Amino acid sequence: MKKLLLGTLFLVTGCISNGVFSPSKTILNPKCEDVYQEIEVFQVLDNYILGHVCREKYEYSGNCSDSIVVYMKKDKDTVYYDNQKIQVPNGKCISYSKSYTYETKSKDTKTVPVVKFVDTEISNPEYEKWKKEQQKLEK
Repeated sequence: MKKLLLGTLFLVTGCISNGVFSPSKTILNPKCEDVYQEIEVFQVLDNYILGHVCREKYEYSGNCSDSIVVYMKKDKDTVYYDNQKIQVPNGKCISYSKSYTYETKSKDTKTVPVVKFVDTEISNPEYEKWKKEQQKLEK
């Protein structure tokens, strides 16, 4: 689905310059997850927090209908507490970087994704290739 979206975005955002197709300079980051851009903390640990990321919300109430548990490294300058809602910064998105395994109070073992914030848009490699080709044509 992401590849289809990226391909469509690439076609739609490109423009025609001097009769030549010009791809956009940036594209959506394929590392971005299709989740709502908020983490709700439910446990604060020494260096990390455990939280819920909503994957789908009820249309009529806006409440979360499907969430996953995630593990996120704490920012040393931020105070964290239970039920806190952490908004993803503008221009960033949630990305799963690896997994973390922990033991619950009931001695169950759980493995969850580790999240980090990454840039929503990245340089378009097609644009860089196109730009080099145009520079060769101009010489």
